[in-house]
Amino acid sequence: MINNKVEDFGLIILIVLIVFGGFVFKEILTTKLYLADFFSDSNLVKIIYFKGSNEHNVETNIDNIEVQIRNTSVKSNFNFEIIILVNDLKFTLNKDFDWNFTEMKLLFEYIRFHKNILFTEKEKDLLSRIDNYIEKVPF
Repeated sequence: MINNKVEDFGLIILIVLIVFGGFVFKEILTTKLYLADFFSDSNLVKIIYFKGSNEHNVETNIDNIEVQIRNTSVKSNFNFEIIILVNDLKFTLNKDFDWNFTEMKLLFEYIRFHKNILFTEKEKDLLSRIDNYIEKVPF
């Protein structure tokens, strides 16, 4: 009887680890490129990124950069991500790696400001929700 419970417990732990590992693996696959640094003088931009464990950089004009913001919240957790397109590279920034909400929000606003692109109502709403979240949870 005890042996059966230990096997059942081991099976439950194995299933939980596989499911959790699947979510982590999916997250790693969706962020193949990791944006490490973003330097800009409001016109010229230098981006340092990692592809796997290899460091690369790209230098371009801010006009060649596209930025999008997307709400990825679920009922129990507020979340969003920033998508940055540079030439043929796509960077997805989210809180699961080294970027926090404040940095992501500032980067989005910086790019949009220097490209003279106005925020849509949907973006304004999401940015205000981000501000509210940052006030509640500053880290």
